[in-house]
Parts: sequence; structure tokens; C-alpha cells
Amino acid sequence: FAETRGGPTSSQPCRQWQQQKQFTMQRRFMKFGKRVVKKKKPAIKPFKNWNIVKGDHVYLIDGRDRGKDGIVTKVIRAKNRVVVGGLNLAKRRVPPNAEFKGGILSVE
Repeated sequence: FAETRGGPTSSQPCRQWQQQKQFTMQRRFMKFGKRVVKKKKPAIKPFKNWNIVKGDHVYLIDGRDRGKDGIVTKVIRAKNRVVVGGLNLAKRRVPPNAEFKGGILSVE
């Protein structure tokens, strides 16, 4: 009895607990019965020469809004990104409050 459950004299935990722990550790990385390993995103290296600044007129050559042009509203140098006003908009639902009746808004 003390051999399988672990007891006050035993330094080993019970075998059933070890098997259950091992099973839950395996399940943590399973998805639809297949083993899934999360991949780390590669670190972004900022460009050395950056000639785009806020207020520049730019023309998009790729993405959902390709072929459109706009004015740069924000430059994020650490992520090599530029926010262009009026492009790449997303819809957000805003609940009603005392000042605003609510609805769906387009935000950058």
C-alpha cells in the first residue's frame, strides 16, 4: 500500500499522481489530437536609414488598400511601421453612453 501511494516513510509521490501530471503536461501542447509547438516571432530589426516622417504624402503598393495614397499620421520606428490617415480602417462597436448614442465606427 505504501509502495503505490507514497506514504509518510516514502520520499516518492504516488504513481497515479505522476501519471496524471504527465498526461496534463502532454495535453497542454495538443490541439485536435496533434502536437502543437508555438513558434517565436523573429525580432524586428529597425531600418537604419528612415526617410519617412509625419506629414509625408505616400502611395501604398501592397495590402488591402493598395493603389491608394494618403498622408502619414504616425511613424513607429521600433516596429518599422507607418500609420496612414484614412487607410487600413477597422470597424469597432461603441456602446451607447450619455454623450454618444453608440454604433459602429471606423478606426485606424
